[in-house]
Order: sequence, then C-alpha cells, then structure tokens
Amino acid sequence: MKRFKNIIFFADRDEGLISALSKVIALSKANDAWLTIMDVTPDSGLADHINQTYDIDLNAQLREQRLQALK
Repeated sequence: MKRFKNIIFFADRDEGLISALSKVIALSKANDAWLTIMDVTPDSGLADHINQTYDIDLNAQLREQRLQALK
C-alpha cells in the first residue's frame, strides 16, 4: 500500500467533525505523515461595517473562536 506523507484536512462544521478528525489523526500517525488542519471562515459584509463603525474586528474574533474549537 502506498503511504501518505502529507495530509490536509478541511475542518467542515458538520456533525461528524470529531469522528473524521480522529480518523485523520490515526491515518497520519500510521503513515508517519504531516497533518495540516484547515478551516475557512468567510468574511462578512456586516462584520466589515461593524469594524468600521465600532472598531470591533468580528472576523478576528470568529477566527479565534474557530481556532479554539479546533484545538
């Protein structure tokens, strides 16, 4: 069987995230592979408006919240 050396995992926000993440971690360990976990947080026009009006960076807060959830 061909061994994986680099794996990228897109962390979707669905119900099966924890199960899928556990499986990809096991796969990367079994193959002694690098694992990169990626998540995408889309920018919002409303967030830009709030940032300009109130000097609150909602996009940064959302990114931090998603990072903590992945950890």
